[in-house]
Amino acid sequence: MKTKRLVKCSVAALIAAAGTMIAAQAQNVGLWQLNGNLNSANGGDPITELFTSGDFGSTESFAIGAINGETAQIMKFPANTEDDTGFVIPVSTELSNSNDYTFMADVYYPSASNGTGRGLADTSIDFAGSELGIGANNALVAAGGSGVINPDTWHRVIITVDGTNGVITRYVDGVLTGSGPISSDELPFGRYTLDSQLDVIAFAHTSEGFVNSVQLRKDVITRGHAAALGGASADGLPEDLPEVTPFIEAWTPSGSVADRNTDIGVMINQGDAQIDNNSIEFLLDDAAQNAQISQAGGVITITVDRSLPFAPATKHVLVVNFTDDKVGAQSYSHEFDAAIYFEDFESAVLEPNVNEGLESDKAWTRIGMTGWDVDDSGVPGVGDDETDGVTEWAGWSFANKEWWIQAAGDQRRSEFSFASGTVLVADPDEWDDQGHADSEENGWYETYVTSPEVSLEGIAPGTAFLQMASSWRDEFDSNYRQSVNIEVSFDGGEWREIHRWVSDPASPNFHDDAPNEMLIIQLNNPEGAQNVVMKFGMFDAGNDWWWAIDNLVVNAGATPPTLVSHPQAIEVDEGAEASFTVEVEGTGPFNYEWFLNGDSIAVSQSIEITDTLIISRANADAAGNYSVVVSNAGGQTPPSNSALLEVKASLPGSLLFFEGFEGLPLGPNIDEGVAGDAVWTDTLPDGWDRVNDLPGLDDDEVGVREWEGWAFADRAWWANTAGDQRRTEFVKGTGTIAIADGDEWDDKGSPSGQGTMNTMMTTPEISLAEVEAGTLSLRFNSSWRPEVLQTGLVEASFDGGAPVEILRFSSQDDDNYKGHAPNDTVTVNIDHPADASTMKLTFSYLEAGNNWWWAIDNIEVKGVVPNNNILFTEDFDGLALGPNVDESVAGDAVWTKTAPAGWSIDDSGVPGVGDPAQDGVTEWAGWSFASKDWWVEAAGDQRRSEFVNSTGIAAIADGDEWDDQDHAEGYLDTFMSTGAIDISSAPERTLELSFDSSWRPEYDSYYRQTANVTVSFDGGAPMEVMLWESNSESPNFHDANTNERVVLSVANPAGAQSMVVTFGYFDAGNDWWWAIDNLQLAIGDPQPASVPASEGFSSLVLGPNVDEELAGDAVWTKTAPSAWSIDDSGVPGVGIPDQDGVTEWAGWSFADKDWWAEATGDQRRSEFTKASGTIAIADGDEWDDQ
Repeated sequence: MKTKRLVKCSVAALIAAAGTMIAAQAQNVGLWQLNGNLNSANGGDPITELFTSGDFGSTESFAIGAINGETAQIMKFPANTEDDTGFVIPVSTELSNSNDYTFMADVYYPSASNGTGRGLADTSIDFAGSELGIGANNALVAAGGSGVINPDTWHRVIITVDGTNGVITRYVDGVLTGSGPISSDELPFGRYTLDSQLDVIAFAHTSEGFVNSVQLRKDVITRGHAAALGGASADGLPEDLPEVTPFIEAWTPSGSVADRNTDIGVMINQGDAQIDNNSIEFLLDDAAQNAQISQAGGVITITVDRSLPFAPATKHVLVVNFTDDKVGAQSYSHEFDAAIYFEDFESAVLEPNVNEGLESDKAWTRIGMTGWDVDDSGVPGVGDDETDGVTEWAGWSFANKEWWIQAAGDQRRSEFSFASGTVLVADPDEWDDQGHADSEENGWYETYVTSPEVSLEGIAPGTAFLQMASSWRDEFDSNYRQSVNIEVSFDGGEWREIHRWVSDPASPNFHDDAPNEMLIIQLNNPEGAQNVVMKFGMFDAGNDWWWAIDNLVVNAGATPPTLVSHPQAIEVDEGAEASFTVEVEGTGPFNYEWFLNGDSIAVSQSIEITDTLIISRANADAAGNYSVVVSNAGGQTPPSNSALLEVKASLPGSLLFFEGFEGLPLGPNIDEGVAGDAVWTDTLPDGWDRVNDLPGLDDDEVGVREWEGWAFADRAWWANTAGDQRRTEFVKGTGTIAIADGDEWDDKGSPSGQGTMNTMMTTPEISLAEVEAGTLSLRFNSSWRPEVLQTGLVEASFDGGAPVEILRFSSQDDDNYKGHAPNDTVTVNIDHPADASTMKLTFSYLEAGNNWWWAIDNIEVKGVVPNNNILFTEDFDGLALGPNVDESVAGDAVWTKTAPAGWSIDDSGVPGVGDPAQDGVTEWAGWSFASKDWWVEAAGDQRRSEFVNSTGIAAIADGDEWDDQDHAEGYLDTFMSTGAIDISSAPERTLELSFDSSWRPEYDSYYRQTANVTVSFDGGAPMEVMLWESNSESPNFHDANTNERVVLSVANPAGAQSMVVTFGYFDAGNDWWWAIDNLQLAIGDPQPASVPASEGFSSLVLGPNVDEELAGDAVWTKTAPSAWSIDDSGVPGVGIPDQDGVTEWAGWSFADKDWWAEATGDQRRSEFTKASGTIAIADGDEWDDQ
């Protein structure tokens, strides 16, 4: 319940003292452009600050995205969680007591807001939180949620409250995203009613964000006006609504799939224009249709009544062309697939609520569409309002999805984004919320719903399938064992089960929570079957969550792909590689289309069931939400779940300290129930200290032993043994992490009843010698779930002095409140004394009981040391090694494929990689990290022991050992890249890269091992700085040297901020090895300026012709000179030999000039006499000959 909402008539003196006196504003439109102040843009009252304040500036001064490329004047609002704190938008007299109005704003939220709720407008004193806002799933929220508010992106949000018709409608960037019902207790004079005595509090209960313009408008704007307003603009929202040009109000069929008996048509809203009816043309699959045209008001309806059904599993395109007096000629199209049968339940006639508390005139019904029949005879107490539980859910029901979500308190129901409008629901969880006949005496909840007969006439046997959207949550114990199935009956015959899910994890039919899923199930229609009826069952249920379905399709032929796994959110350093992978089930070839913030960015074709999008050098522009749509001959998937890419800006200075906890020796569980041999330890890293003040330390019966203070555990095991509760979301933590978990600690003997947990963990001394003032920073990954009174605290102590607080996470509503952030990156600037020489950091978890947790990982401290020439070191000795796999010399901790934090390995060029039966000796299928001594012994030495510069763990690429076991055909190609190294303090052309190396080459017709080192600056193209080849006749030949220090000069350009180093080992087979250790990047003496380069292409190695008829063994190549690159992504069909034209000319190539002239029939090419030998060629004429 809110407690501090200011009521003008009763607290006028307080408001005046706070500078928030608000006069009545007699106008229909309130508009605030926030150009350096909170004043009205159209003569009304200003917005006022209520226990908070905003900062004014520009998109440029705040270093955030411009609006459509233009700099805009904006306001930054702070994060806050307290009730009645924010920015007061005055409600004019004209708007007072209004139930019909429109709220609009141009807003921008940084990536840190992802996963948090963000209030836009708090309209009521009687309801907690903001009524209009953005949800933790980034949806626009008001009476339900829809659309996507992408982080780091400007959006125009519009919410209309239509009390007259009892509906709230949501728009994002001019696009209608959804609507939801308003219950009768929320209007009038309820939750959404405006009141000039209370006003509206904007940007409350929110994370930090930016706003360009705000408008509160009397009356409900139309869909056409929302479309005309479009997306955010630098000029802000206009006071006068723009002209509405014609737009499509509805297509028939409306969706991407339709029943094969569907009619076709379109409704055009003319807006403020006039359409010439004689100009209207309506086409189906490019064929003009004899359409009927009618008009009611400003809406033109075009219909075509079809007498013949569409062929099943066929694709169709509708097009409407017309001319109006505003825009002129226009054309719109709509694609759909014709199915044997389609049902979206939208024609069900919904009725008012009965037992559910959320009132709505169109909430639910048990009476389905024609032919649909619900059997609720197995529901205990059914038919008696006093004993049937919550009546709406006493059996399968048809319900408005948004009403169902709100009435049931959500609990992940809102994740069912594949559904819309009316859905079919069996919800025993909600049914059980009211008294009902005893289940043990009368049987558990059991209900079935059958479809009408679906004609299969003309459908080949074994080709029919069912596709539908599904939302399922299960629960299993002695009482709860919810199960569902689907049965079919052909031509009135016996029922056959084709699908079953149960809640028992031990069952082969167990299906875990999947609240938003698309299913494809084969119907297995027999020879001669003329029709099918489907039956959907829910049984053995109690207070057991739910099953809901929507958009049911019966079709035949090729099945659309289904998503098996979705891309996952990741965070990378600026300049590092980022990747997203999707997996599908179905029959290829597949078309993969990737999207960033809703915009298509990449399309590829493949027969593979997985596809990976790689961002080679991530920067701020690459941050955002990524999704993918996959299609094949049978159709396409819905968009995948959005996966957020967060890009960490490089911190200035040198790395002074890092701890990732990966070297700690984990042992077995003690009190926790999930067993494991190496899952947990309370052993601190070297030099760390811990102080525990908590009850039960000397009592084995009080407190779960693993969590008695700060401890270290395998992240996945911790989440599993603790029952998850959002712990699995901490994907930024990897391997071993540090954990303080009062919630789990309290599960044995209730120690919180005796006192609170206070645990403090302190780092070793961190040298601050010569660190510049104002440049010291701390960054770490954090997983935090709060509950009063739990507190998180970070303190710094300089030179042994008193601790200084630098960060506080509070669970209470105060200035330091930190909301739920289970997967976070925290960055803190530390103001250290100028003369400080050392610092210790203390991480404290205080006043905790049964209070969730705080977990941390990847702690780094950086600072600028002007005279410190060492920018980066890596000796690999902090890596956690595991047991041998294929090598015969056994060891528990001898090798790993896990690279240091921020590093990446590209093994895609290793034949058979990923398949243990075909990847050779698994330990050496690409770059690996291993104990040098174990490697020497396992490989039979062969001079490997001469690598005495390396001690402990080395990075190893060993084609010789890899080839000792069968593998797929081909050479071994593997590349290892560092994370982005901060080089911002390095003057131009001063970098020196050094490392210890052990290299043994071999060369003949088969063996040609090659190594190189490339560098890339600020995400740019790679530049080769070292090339070693095994051919003694090559100028790049490097003879065997099994123990040497390699020093490379790197000409870093002026202003470069970061650098990534990549070590390549390629064209290798049974070719000995390359191993490296003890990397260092330092600032050296300035290198002389480079001489302007020349390139005659004469050093290129040419190969044989491919598609050209003129044969030659050494006539052309696609391999560019060292450090050059070719971008062929714009060549149609590139990479597909039968679709790329003449392969030699599918983009820039290098060829012998005389061969080129002859192969192409000359056509004046021989006149290029100033060139000789090998030349670079782009020849569209010749490319087009195939």
